[in-house]
Amino acid sequence: MNRRNNLNLIKLTKTMEGLRIEKFNPEELDEVLEVERDCFPKKPYDAATFLLYSSLEPDGFFVAKLFDEIVGYIIASSKASEIVSIAVKQKYRKMGIGRALVKRAVDYLIAMNCREIKLHVRESNVGAIAFYEKCGFRKVEKVRCYYGDEDGYLMKLEKFFKEDRET
Repeated sequence: MNRRNNLNLIKLTKTMEGLRIEKFNPEELDEVLEVERDCFPKKPYDAATFLLYSSLEPDGFFVAKLFDEIVGYIIASSKASEIVSIAVKQKYRKMGIGRALVKRAVDYLIAMNCREIKLHVRESNVGAIAFYEKCGFRKVEKVRCYYGDEDGYLMKLEKFFKEDRET
């Protein structure tokens, strides 16, 4: 293993040691809005949207804290059996944070007796599509104009962290 790979491994290990997935607290709204603007600068959710999701299903809204800084969030709806939204600040991507958020949301949805877990993603968001596929989702349907200005894909969970479930 070369020096660069060693540094990446150390960075990833330290990230996971300092990472906590917790329920969203409305007092953290400003930090969640900062994540949202970093990830979706053209059409970010506003404060009212986050507060609405938090009030409708507070147990399905999680934040990722890395050494007490909120670096990501995920919103899951047990009523819709769906991951509604996920975001991780760009500088913290590819460190396992998104995967930890998805795992927590899926565990929550399974605990809520959701038999099928789905999400929607923009057709042009190839990075997100690849990420979801690594998490066990697969594209099942193209949805015309799902985002108004763009088509989307409906993705459903096929298998999730098989290695985690076998032990």
